[in-house]
Amino acid sequence: MEQTKNVAGGNIAGHDVITNYAVSNIPQTFMARLREKFEYERANSVEFKSIIDSLHYYQQSIDQEPISLEKKFDLGKRHACIFEALRAKELFAKCMTRYTFSEAAQQVIAFCLGEIYQLFKARIVPLINKGETVEVVDGAVVEQVIQPVLHQLEENILGLMPQELEGMIYYLTANCFLWWHPRDANADLPSGA
Repeated sequence: MEQTKNVAGGNIAGHDVITNYAVSNIPQTFMARLREKFEYERANSVEFKSIIDSLHYYQQSIDQEPISLEKKFDLGKRHACIFEALRAKELFAKCMTRYTFSEAAQQVIAFCLGEIYQLFKARIVPLINKGETVEVVDGAVVEQVIQPVLHQLEENILGLMPQELEGMIYYLTANCFLWWHPRDANADLPSGA
């Protein structure tokens, strides 16, 4: 039987037609949505003219009388680390400036700052309060803070490097969100300590 003159709006078959459809019930991740937004902003030259609230939250010191990063490192007996900390903090500051006009990039940076803050409080502060050595604390920072945040970045649309994430830690320290010396949560500490 010849079917060359048949016209159909779909399949023509002498038997069953099997069609496979790929259906994904997996919701798109937060980072995947930000990647799409970031790509859209770049492709369409979208410039964002303000700072999102979640990033602004970390830009303000939480102490009324903040003390310097150097002083915080002195309190934590981390004198030898200050030069590297200042360089890493500066590297992150440049990163933040580079992405000033992208709302998606600001969201990625705010996400990283929030994750670093939470992981540091949960995993590093107990080590500091127990009086662990600088080497133990630094190893834990890499394994339990920086690496997990890098993993959460998935495709890492901003190309954030471990040094920039480390700079975020020192940025948070400078703005009094984090500390490097043992503290009793119930003690009355002077402002900035």
